[in-house]
Amino acid sequence: MNYTGKISFIIFFFSLGMQAQYFNKEVAASVRIERNSEFLKFFALAENKTPVDLVLEYDFLIFKTQEDGTVKKDNDKQRFTLKAYEKKVLQTLVLGNSVTNKTTLALLIYDKDGKPLGKDRIVLEEGSLSDITQFIERPAAFYSNDQSKPQDGFIMEGLVLQKTITKAGRDFHRYFYTLYFNKSIKSPKNILIEEVPGRSRTTLITVKLDNTLIWQFFSQPQRKFLEKQAEAAIGRLVQQLQLLAQQNKQLIQY
Repeated sequence: MNYTGKISFIIFFFSLGMQAQYFNKEVAASVRIERNSEFLKFFALAENKTPVDLVLEYDFLIFKTQEDGTVKKDNDKQRFTLKAYEKKVLQTLVLGNSVTNKTTLALLIYDKDGKPLGKDRIVLEEGSLSDITQFIERPAAFYSNDQSKPQDGFIMEGLVLQKTITKAGRDFHRYFYTLYFNKSIKSPKNILIEEVPGRSRTTLITVKLDNTLIWQFFSQPQRKFLEKQAEAAIGRLVQQLQLLAQQNKQLIQY
């Protein structure tokens, strides 16, 4: 990237900051980061906060500062769909520990007409050697940005608990938790998956957020059935968490 490219790079992120208040209202973009002994892994995530299905386009960009001070840009741009209240991983990217220069990642989400709806950005001043604690501890997209934090800055997350009695119940818990983890969902309240004897030879499986029932069904051992139930339960969970965040925001305003 030449001198003109550098100016465009600066203007690009300056314009994002100026328009930040207009982003992540209907569709939230977020970049999750994980570290292991060999590399950093980034997850580009999108969350639909509306009750309708949407056709969208994302642009996942990475800007790497070279030794001579120039900036190299790579990106992945694709169309995708998000169901009502769905949250999904759009793309992943790996950054090796040998990368030590400034690296910036950005995720932009547009509607079908090219209007920007969601954005997120991570800046690593020292590449893979950067301290990523601040990015790991960022609140999830469905948390209210206006919600006050504890004085010590620590936010206690809820746990996914289970009280199951059959293999089908344990399998459902596994499918549910896999989706919960991969979609980077974080709940301020505990989630309980409970299984009790039901009619005939079946059992009743319920999913509760704190003490609120959000999903229930009579179990079947088939994998596809349980995976479908897990997807439905996750969708209802995200919807309920968004509702709680909105209620918290209204309480804070008052």
